[in-house]
Amino acid sequence: MEGLIKKFLNKIHNQGLSNRDDTIIIAFDDRAYSNADLIDKYTEVFDFLNINTLIVSTPSEPYKTVVQEIINDPDTNCLIKPVDCETRTFFHDIPIIEDDSPQSIISALSRRKSAVTKNGKIITYGTISPEQAYISLSSVCFSLFVKYLYDALEFKKIGESLSFILSFCNEIEITKGCLLHRARGIIDEITEAGKALINLRLVDSYFGNISCLFEDKIYISQTGSSLDELEDAIDIVPIDGSSTNAITASSEYAAHRLIYEKTDFKFILHGHPKFSVILSMLCNKKYCKGDDCYRTCKEERKIGNVQIVSGEIGTGKWGLLNTVPLAMTKSSVVAVYGHGIFSGSKLNFNEALKRTIEAENYCIREYKRLIDELK
Repeated sequence: MEGLIKKFLNKIHNQGLSNRDDTIIIAFDDRAYSNADLIDKYTEVFDFLNINTLIVSTPSEPYKTVVQEIINDPDTNCLIKPVDCETRTFFHDIPIIEDDSPQSIISALSRRKSAVTKNGKIITYGTISPEQAYISLSSVCFSLFVKYLYDALEFKKIGESLSFILSFCNEIEITKGCLLHRARGIIDEITEAGKALINLRLVDSYFGNISCLFEDKIYISQTGSSLDELEDAIDIVPIDGSSTNAITASSEYAAHRLIYEKTDFKFILHGHPKFSVILSMLCNKKYCKGDDCYRTCKEERKIGNVQIVSGEIGTGKWGLLNTVPLAMTKSSVVAVYGHGIFSGSKLNFNEALKRTIEAENYCIREYKRLIDELK
């Protein structure tokens, strides 16, 4: 357990979510383990909740300022309600609690996967392992960042802190150092592509997926897998459906398969770049309620040259498999409303990665331009 705590402390730090000294992880195995001498303070939480891990973290900048700005916004009240795909799927809303006392934590986490204290700490838990708590922490940071910057643009909430937050948001430099290299085979290429998406912060925690079509088989990351640990988390699925291997494949497997059937692409990356997600939700259409836009919108919208489509995770009537594959017959990059980017290549993951970076860099520039127009 001590090894797992160290592992996820490093992930939290390396992803820029929080410094190691600002994060407390308490996890139970044969006994309680922690990186801090605060086990006794939170013992009551474990007595009342069926959990095995608790994370209490003060985020690093720019997340620290984002969290505090949202908390201080009079429109927030006691619940934070982001509208991106990750929040809809995993959180619904994020409660604001008075402090990190056991009583406050128990009340909030008995109903939700995460909470934020009034002094800006993020609290999450896992029922099986520290990984679950880490995933929730990463997703909270992502969702709150997207919410704050989306609200600033959509509702013209241009506070003094916005310039400070944007000072941390630079374009991704496309260099040899950030593109894939030295891959020896398909599994190696997918594994390296996953690490590149994580290292470039084009996806958070375990969201996103990757696939490759080779000899009529789809090699695809498994559902719930960490993209920087794909060595033993890749499924090989015959494209003709003659195997049940797809049961454990990514929830977007059906969309990947249809993309391969409808196009000449052999490599697909799906990430959640923050500014692409933010701009995909902006719409100038008046009198639109917007409650179901993320899954039902039929408006033709673009971010630059990138088409925006609607669609939910997975299959079904409103699944993105009904929109993304068709859009990718016309373009190598497609954005999904409030969700992320799909990019394809006929050649290699390098090209797909470059296209994802270019799309996100455009969105960073465009967001800053739009903010400057409002000032």
